[in-house]
Amino acid sequence: VCVSNGVYLNPSESEVQQLIINGVREIVSNYNVDGIHYDDYFYPTQSEEFDKASYVAYTNENAFPLELASWRRLNVDLLLSGTYNAIKHIKRDVIFSVSPAASVENNFQSLYADVRTWVDNGFVDAIIPQLYFGFDYPDDSFKFETLLKLWQDVCALNPDVKLYIGLAFYKSKPTLSADIPEWQQNGDIIKRQVELLDGNENADGYVYFSYSSLTSNEAEFKTQRESLTDYLKKRD
Repeated sequence: VCVSNGVYLNPSESEVQQLIINGVREIVSNYNVDGIHYDDYFYPTQSEEFDKASYVAYTNENAFPLELASWRRLNVDLLLSGTYNAIKHIKRDVIFSVSPAASVENNFQSLYADVRTWVDNGFVDAIIPQLYFGFDYPDDSFKFETLLKLWQDVCALNPDVKLYIGLAFYKSKPTLSADIPEWQQNGDIIKRQVELLDGNENADGYVYFSYSSLTSNEAEFKTQRESLTDYLKKRD
């Protein structure tokens, strides 16, 4: 499906789901990997036109069809549960993780990613929400600690699912107006986030995005890295 200058596989089609799951099977069967990881992109648009033909076919085949949004969430659920089962059938110790966007509600409403269902039903081994925001973000609902609390509540549904927090090392050199004041004025945001997570018994760890930012020698990245390194040395 062509949308916004991109070409997308349609998540509603069983052939698409099988194509992706078969790709995962190939990797897990033939390569010594520790895990399979999905990023946060599920449905690229809320437009009804995106999968209209598929949805019409579905409603014609079912006496009591789901409404569009619920049907889309079910399609994503089937992809994730199918991926999990395929992995575990081949190698039980290979981890399956997903990195959804920061907002639990936006995932549900806009991307049709029902993260609560994934966790509650154990469709993943680990979830890595992208909490790519600072402590003083202008929108209170996206402040780091607010988002962290929401994801802790999600993962409380199933203690077998690990919660790792995605941290925005790339924002050391911010480009968006909402990020610029805080990130330009504070060279220790990542360090303070790691310190907070280290003291949080409900968080199992954290993931830095991205590697190129973490290793960059540009001044902004070096400042955040040196602050973090000093803390980690003292902690250890």
